[in-house]
Amino acid sequence: MRGGATPRTEGSTVALPVPGRDPEESRWEPEDEGPQAAAAYVRNHYIPQFVIREYADKDGMVHVYDKATGGIRQSSPTDVFVIKGFYDDVIEKELAAREAQIAPVFKAALKSCRERTAFTASKEALLTCMRYLVLLQLTRTPYAKGIGVHGLDDADAMDDLADELAGAGYDLTDADTLREFEEAEKRARADAAKMRKSRAWSSAICNFLKDPSKAMPDVVKAVMEKGVVFARAGRRSFVLGDRGAVSTAGGGRNLDDPRKEIYFPVSPDVAVSLGAGKDQIVVIDLDMQTNRTVNLSTMRCCSRVIGRSKRLLASLAAPT
Repeated sequence: MRGGATPRTEGSTVALPVPGRDPEESRWEPEDEGPQAAAAYVRNHYIPQFVIREYADKDGMVHVYDKATGGIRQSSPTDVFVIKGFYDDVIEKELAAREAQIAPVFKAALKSCRERTAFTASKEALLTCMRYLVLLQLTRTPYAKGIGVHGLDDADAMDDLADELAGAGYDLTDADTLREFEEAEKRARADAAKMRKSRAWSSAICNFLKDPSKAMPDVVKAVMEKGVVFARAGRRSFVLGDRGAVSTAGGGRNLDDPRKEIYFPVSPDVAVSLGAGKDQIVVIDLDMQTNRTVNLSTMRCCSRVIGRSKRLLASLAAPT
């Protein structure tokens, strides 16, 4: 790899400001029951639209690879990486506020990387916004929501179900009734786990948006020990998957492992990575092999992948 540091300004990192929030306000918790209040924001993008638009071709369209079907189609950037009602209004508004802060710094940084000129934003702003962008992407996706919280205890839900069946006169010592109960038990466990995962994720992401250092102290501490790397693509451009940020094979398991490499391909020609030395900002040119490794990592772990080039997507999807 080749590269060199380009920022000219100095400064310590600070937490990204939270518009309209009292820093002493109590932690957010999801409401107990009821449907999502997603009236104002029906279509929720789990990757920022200012990133998705970078992948549009000269006709304003992106190419989308679907792993389930193996097909590649064209789509408007507004119609990819979006789910109706994925966030409630609280999360969507908070995300919109953060993205509004990050977008100008992001666009200016891309321009500097492409033109090979000094960054116009302060070092403090670049470190804060790019770290936050990567961390947020690791938190906000359907994949992150699906992971939820491990070790869920659904014993209470099962006891309630057994009491309900017994109260209705079912004999749980009868073989057929017991078999029906066991099937119902499996469904109830799955539903309870899904609900608790969803609630835990909603609470976690809102608390992260409010104060990352309190919501994810170990992760944030690890990230604060890393610098920011802008990795320029080689001869082949990057592709972007539905997880956004991906880990390359062979890295460590945790963010505080120095071998851990995370790349967020924020445009076909630039990926943001966390690495280098503490509080350093570095621009590098990726060699062809590393470039391909990032793309293959995206293809391996994502269900949908977009790119500016249909030919590139087809070559990456082809069996080797």
